[in-house]
Amino acid sequence: MTRRNTLVASMSMVLAFGAAALMAAAPADDTTGTGGQAKDYRAGQDHPSAGKKKDGDKGDKARAKDAKGGATIGQKAPEFQFTDVTGKSHSLSEFAGKTVVMEWINPGCPICKGKVESGAVAKMMTQVKEADPTAVFIFVNSTNPDMGGSADSSAKYLKDNKIEGIAFWEADGAVGHLYGAATTPHLFVIDKTGTLAYSGAIDDERADKKGVNFVVNAVKALKEGKTPSPATSKPYGCDVKYSKSKA
Repeated sequence: MTRRNTLVASMSMVLAFGAAALMAAAPADDTTGTGGQAKDYRAGQDHPSAGKKKDGDKGDKARAKDAKGGATIGQKAPEFQFTDVTGKSHSLSEFAGKTVVMEWINPGCPICKGKVESGAVAKMMTQVKEADPTAVFIFVNSTNPDMGGSADSSAKYLKDNKIEGIAFWEADGAVGHLYGAATTPHLFVIDKTGTLAYSGAIDDERADKKGVNFVVNAVKALKEGKTPSPATSKPYGCDVKYSKSKA
């Protein structure tokens, strides 16, 4: 090999080595959002490449922002007054000495409608009444008027689905924010002393008959003088369509 050929070969080796070193040092395309390191995204976690969530599934942070305030388990349930869909005035305190089950509803929410139309709500009410015949049901609609919220739509929704209970609609979402209602449905159980005993989902969302109804279990526990377990669960459904002035 001539001296010229030897020099060319040596320079080629240096360039090749340098290119390989640069490639090794450079980070891979960061599709995981973790600096090129793989991340395990389990159920319920959002991959950074995921698109926007569908309406009704805004996520916990967005719901927390919408639902300002929030009542605390084990403490006195916040007092409030309201006018029901029939025009009668009420206050929470008038139900003192009785177990109160509150459910946030929205006739336009497919998940809320699904729970009613499947018979899950009626079954829950029947089982609650069997455990505690004096229990009171209050259905709250905090849907803003621009999204179809009204006293008439609330009344029709319950009547069409043969659900009997006290119901009211609030345009400003004041009670919803007071309790921290985040989804439709979102349920709360207040014991006979006026203490908030349960907050969360109606059930564990399983479709089979072995699914656990958290509300029924909470009422049964209270009837037996026990503390509901769980006392809280993650509510699921459409986000409450609060008025923007309160969001």
